Amino acid sequence: NLQLFEHRHEMGHLLARSKGLMLPSLKEDAFKATVSETRGHGSTPTFKVNRGTVVAEKRPFEKTVFRQIMKQVDKSSTITLLSVQERGEGQKQAWTMNFEGEGGADHGGLFRESMKEMCEELQSRKGHLRLFLPCPNQRLAAGTNQDKWVPNPGCKSEKYLEMYRFVGKLMGVAIRTESAIELDLPSLVWKPMVGEVCAAADLAAVDEMFGKELETLKAVKNKEQWDAHEKHWQVRSMSGRMINLVENGGSVPVEYAERETYLHEALQVRLKECIPQANAILDGLSTVVPRLVLPVMTWRELENTICGTPVIDPEKLKKITVYENFSGGGTHPTAIM
Repeated sequence: NLQLFEHRHEMGHLLARSKGLMLPSLKEDAFKATVSETRGHGSTPTFKVNRGTVVAEKRPFEKTVFRQIMKQVDKSSTITLLSVQERGEGQKQAWTMNFEGEGGADHGGLFRESMKEMCEELQSRKGHLRLFLPCPNQRLAAGTNQDKWVPNPGCKSEKYLEMYRFVGKLMGVAIRTESAIELDLPSLVWKPMVGEVCAAADLAAVDEMFGKELETLKAVKNKEQWDAHEKHWQVRSMSGRMINLVENGGSVPVEYAERETYLHEALQVRLKECIPQANAILDGLSTVVPRLVLPVMTWRELENTICGTPVIDPEKLKKITVYENFSGGGTHPTAIM
């Protein structure tokens, strides 16, 4: 029973722990079968949205495509996003999109456009949703993964958690329609969704400065070296603000004898600061796609299922390439190279 994967004495726990040893094709077949068996048989909804004439990052909060579609879903008791229809050249879509004042019939293109618009609104430095922030590496232009966005730890009221749940629903729609969406999220978000535990390396992957500071402080050998760092009982959060680890932590120095406790507490606070948002995303995803199979997937497999694989397959590109006014076609030396 995979619902009991967190219980150490259950077979589901052993199966989840062995996820890396299972053939990806086996898990993929099981996942696709589960999605297919839970597909809705009703009609798909039509959403009307007015996105105005401004770009995604300049739209007011309530005028974003994200908020307009979310409110239409929430107001209806019949919209589950479980149904899918096929239009055009086998393109799957979960709703028909009507951009007011723009014309055009939706045969799959407008649906995908709406998904793209929402991703741009969610990942915008100047946008008004503020559900996701540039990761510290992106903000400081340092280290790897500078394209990643992290949940805003300050958005934890029920209003915002409901919006994160809708982000999860959009992920479920991406799975059901086999339409990859452009959400650049780190392992700190994906791992909790498949039951994996985040570690210091996951944090350092998007906050290199914190990771290096942690390693530097761990290497301190004496009180003199420790005092030189002038550490207090607080830690800088993902958003850049300071979090007190004890009352009035900013004015309480960390003694050398307390260093291990401080390092442990600082790391745990940082690892857990986005858990409420990640759990809300998972709750939303689970309303559209069954949660049951997720524990046997790796976080990377879930990311690739929702966002597509980052690897470009040259053979697939060759199959869809058309050569015009190019002598020799695919046999030309330039094409082969």
